[in-house]
Amino acid sequence: SVSETDISGASSRKEIEALLSSGISSSKDRSLIMKNLKRDADNSYSWKINAPVLLRHLREMIEGLVLPPVEEHGITGFPVIFLTGEKSEYLDQGHYSSILKLFPAAEFRIVKDAGHWIHADNPEAVAEALGDLMK
Repeated sequence: SVSETDISGASSRKEIEALLSSGISSSKDRSLIMKNLKRDADNSYSWKINAPVLLRHLREMIEGLVLPPVEEHGITGFPVIFLTGEKSEYLDQGHYSSILKLFPAAEFRIVKDAGHWIHADNPEAVAEALGDLMK
């Protein structure tokens, strides 16, 4: 798995990307994760963050979030647009009712051909949504 990938013997970023490719099929996702690489004084590579532990416990961290108590009134009546990629699992329709309690004027849009990084996968749709919000 990615969390157990040993990069200590890698001599180049390209080699590390190849190691990660077996567990992360998306080149965009690999590029994002590789931004956390650093080259040490001895020219070896290491992670700036404790990537193996974060990757190993990511699901537990996400499941551990507790929603704050919701007041009778939303925190804002201003227009808010929630964007989610059609290939992303981070925001689904089951969350909409909780969001609407906090943001009663919220609008939800599903961005076609996008995963979690909608700004990279479909920048045109993100720009359109921001334009609509500014009207």
